Amino acid sequence: EIAQCLVGSEMCIRDRKIMTKIGVGSQASSVLDNVSYSNGCYGKILKNDGSERGDTVVTGDKLVVYKADGSVYDEYSIVIYGDVNGDGVIDLYDFVAIKRAVLGIGQPQGSYKEAADINRDGVIDLYDFVAIKRHILNIGYIQQ
Repeated sequence: EIAQCLVGSEMCIRDRKIMTKIGVGSQASSVLDNVSYSNGCYGKILKNDGSERGDTVVTGDKLVVYKADGSVYDEYSIVIYGDVNGDGVIDLYDFVAIKRAVLGIGQPQGSYKEAADINRDGVIDLYDFVAIKRHILNIGYIQQ
C-alpha cells in the first residue's frame, strides 16, 4: 500500500504504477523534493540502465521507493505526456513516433505508449497526433 511509504505528492501516482504531472525539463532533484515519504522510506529516480538520474527526468525513468532498510518497496514508471521517445523534450521525433503509431507502422511500448496517449483515452489516434502537432507549433499545450 502506497500510504506506508509515500505520504503525498504534487505529482500523480496512478493505479498502473505510473507517475505523471511532471513538467518537461524537470530535474530529478525537484521531482524527489515534491514527494513525501514516511516510516524512513526514501526515493531515487533511476534511468533505464539502473543508474541514478541526476539531471532532466524523461519518460521511461522510474521512481524507486526504498524502505528504511534499503530494500525496494515499489517502483513507478515516469510518464511525460508527449515525450514518446524518452529524451525529455517534446519535438519532431515524438511527433513522428505518434504518426507512425496512428498509421500502424510502429507502436511504442510501456511508458512510451502511455506518453503517446496525450489525451489519455486509451488509444493512440488522430487526437493525439493533432495535440502534439499543436504543441510543437506553439498553438496548443500538452497538459501533464
